[in-house]
Amino acid sequence: MPTIFGDKYQLFVEVDEEGNITSAEYGQMIVRMDSADFFFIKHEDEGNKIMENIENYKIQLDGYKASLVLKEPPVEEPTEETPTEPTNE
Repeated sequence: MPTIFGDKYQLFVEVDEEGNITSAEYGQMIVRMDSADFFFIKHEDEGNKIMENIENYKIQLDGYKASLVLKEPPVEEPTEETPTEPTNE
C-alpha cells in the first residue's frame, strides 16, 4: 500500500568509538526525542536488507561524510597443530 513517503524509510543509528552500530531505529514517520549519531534515508528494499543484518554493518567516515558499510569478516589465523608422540600403552 503506498504511503505519502513512498518507499523511503528513515534509519537512525547510534555507534561506538569504532563505528560499530550499538542501536538502530528504522521505519517511516519516526519522531525521535533523542538525537542520533547518524541518519540515513533508504529505499524500503535496501533498508529491510540492512536491518535484517544490521550487526554486519558499521559506520565509516570519509572526511565529514558518513557511509553505512559492511564489516569485513575477521581473518582467521591458521592454527599450528603440535605433533604428539604416540604412547605405548
